[in-house]
Amino acid sequence: MTDGATSDTKSRWALGHLDNLWLYIRPIIALFVLWQVISLFGLIPEQALPAPLSVWDSMVELVNSGSLLSIVKITIVRVLLAFSIAVFVGFSIGMLMSQSRIVEWFFDPIISVAFPIPKVTLVPIYVLWFGFGTVSTVALAATSALFPVAISTYDGTKSVDREIIWSAQSMGLSRLETSLKVIVPAALPDILNGVQISLFLSFVVVVVAEMVTSGSGLGRVLVESVRFFDTPQAVAAVIIIAFFGLLFDKLFRLVRARFLWWAE
Repeated sequence: MTDGATSDTKSRWALGHLDNLWLYIRPIIALFVLWQVISLFGLIPEQALPAPLSVWDSMVELVNSGSLLSIVKITIVRVLLAFSIAVFVGFSIGMLMSQSRIVEWFFDPIISVAFPIPKVTLVPIYVLWFGFGTVSTVALAATSALFPVAISTYDGTKSVDREIIWSAQSMGLSRLETSLKVIVPAALPDILNGVQISLFLSFVVVVVAEMVTSGSGLGRVLVESVRFFDTPQAVAAVIIIAFFGLLFDKLFRLVRARFLWWAE
């Protein structure tokens, strides 16, 4: 391929992504314009919905104070810890359930009963067990997020064509090798669906738990803002939380596309 053809391909790729980005952010821009119009005409009291510029000033103040970076770092570390624990435990349980009738017999009723329980109701119990702070926050988030991984891993591995498994075993693969080289790759799309939900739950539950069990993090900033009737800072905290939720989602989609290039 010539340099000119390569340059044209790169240009088309860049323009395509810019078009997609523009299509993606247009509704967000429209929402902010509507918000500004509502603020200018005073259709909603300033105390209930501050103007975008007031919220922007609060965000700038948080950045200039130097506290925003440390606050975000605390929340992200907790999310990643909870997510890692949830994926490891959930994947292990799902795989064991799909391979052992005894393990399936033991965990199936537990998951059926525990999964529908709103995990926020467990906050007082986790505070009694682990106290206030990072441990209870991470433990609650990990507990909430492991169920989607366990269920998707179990369903995905159980749905793998038995003939593929028998063929692998007939070629001399051990049970462990069959699981790692055949079953898991075949079930990977289903597993990653659960992992994506787990990441979302980890982020949401960490922020909610920070409102109650922790003296730091984005959730605590939101609570303190409401407590002192600082509506601009409260809205700024919500926007920051939404931004990092979107960032986690986009990063995971990139990772998913990397692992599942063959399924596209």
